[in-house]
Amino acid sequence: MIRKGSRYPRRLSRDGRDLEMLIRGERVVWIAPDTVKSISQEWLDENVRVTSSVSNDSTARWFELEIVMPDDLTGSPEDGWSNGTINLALDYTTDLSTWETIDWVSTPGTTPESAGTGKTRYFARASVPVMWFEVMLDLQIGSNRSGQSITEIHLFDTLISLPNYPYAMPADAAALEADLIAEGFTGATVSVTSAALSVTVRNHLSSGAFPYDVTMSGSSVTAVAPHGGSTISLPSYPYSMPSQEADLQADLRTAGVDGAVVRLYGDQWTIDIPDWLTSGLSRSLVLFLDPGDPYPAYDLQGNYVGENPDNSVVGTFGNVRDPMGDLIREERNCAFAVMRIVEALP
Repeated sequence: MIRKGSRYPRRLSRDGRDLEMLIRGERVVWIAPDTVKSISQEWLDENVRVTSSVSNDSTARWFELEIVMPDDLTGSPEDGWSNGTINLALDYTTDLSTWETIDWVSTPGTTPESAGTGKTRYFARASVPVMWFEVMLDLQIGSNRSGQSITEIHLFDTLISLPNYPYAMPADAAALEADLIAEGFTGATVSVTSAALSVTVRNHLSSGAFPYDVTMSGSSVTAVAPHGGSTISLPSYPYSMPSQEADLQADLRTAGVDGAVVRLYGDQWTIDIPDWLTSGLSRSLVLFLDPGDPYPAYDLQGNYVGENPDNSVVGTFGNVRDPMGDLIREERNCAFAVMRIVEALP
């Protein structure tokens, strides 16, 4: 390839005309960057195969690749590959729009091997894991659904044994916090943010869940209408909340809103569990509420499959650190690897 030191020319011309490539004998010694882009997909589809997988070792879960390419391309996942004419390198993204700065390495314990006539197989691993197994993290879960009690809390798929289930929320927030601390969740907090009572109505049908407009006066529902439509005639306006929640839902269904579900929202309560050590794959935090807000459910073919109880809340985690508390990186999002043609290897 034509180059000066580690730099490759971006443009060559002859008699005032830009060249797409320069050939010496039967050997391509230079390709214009734009031409590289135009031939890259066709060439890669024909000559290079990349297969992705996820595997575990004793420390983490890893995103890995199996790469099959022509024998004349030599190199490694760390440094890329070249045959003197074409240079290849791996890219990494979790969203197909933002390209990550991340190293690829040869999968430990592997070496390049024959993949058949004229082909070599390489094994690559992203240097940042999907997830580490031994970590410290912070967990959070909460809800603003009104008039419900916590009947169970499951951390990492195991029930947290607390003495005073059910906890009416938010009234029992202080008791729940004290019981979590007594159970060994040092630093756990249960906080409450006050909010006015609000009401939502959705019509759950095989074609989807459709929100309705709800008009309120104080804590009473004075009108319900399809979005942008006329008020539905119901027998008992105004409906006082929360005492007439069930009446409003029943009257809506009688009036032809067959999948109507009424839900109440109010104070936001939040459980925080900081600095929790865990190992393994599960990082789930789930709690169950009573009563739930059941709604009609349908499969992908539109067939009714019964009532979904809608009585659970799923928490989140963040601030992932090693067991000593130092920040570490992992990529739990969906990841993609792309093999691309480059002007020059790093």
